[in-house]
Amino acid sequence: MSYSSAASSFSQVITAFSNSSSLPKRLPSRNSLNLRKRWKLLGAIRYCETLRKLRRAIQNRRRGMLSVGIVLPHDNALPHTDAATQELMDQFGWEIFNHPP
Repeated sequence: MSYSSAASSFSQVITAFSNSSSLPKRLPSRNSLNLRKRWKLLGAIRYCETLRKLRRAIQNRRRGMLSVGIVLPHDNALPHTDAATQELMDQFGWEIFNHPP
């Protein structure tokens, strides 16, 4: 393949992608990025509250289970990977079973 044919093929691909309506017209604004960070933080806070409620429920119903240990399956969702969630899990002494990719 010659250089000119490769260049024309490349320009056709770029043109096809630039005409696509699914691509964003502009980059996300700084405010929308901050909003994403806030939503991530809110999700992590809510998830930590849920873990605390779960621990309380286990204490009330199955006292011996907390001494044996808890293993929670986690995927890579933002609330699961947040530092606050990881710290809370370490504080509780719960083991994390990572979901395979």
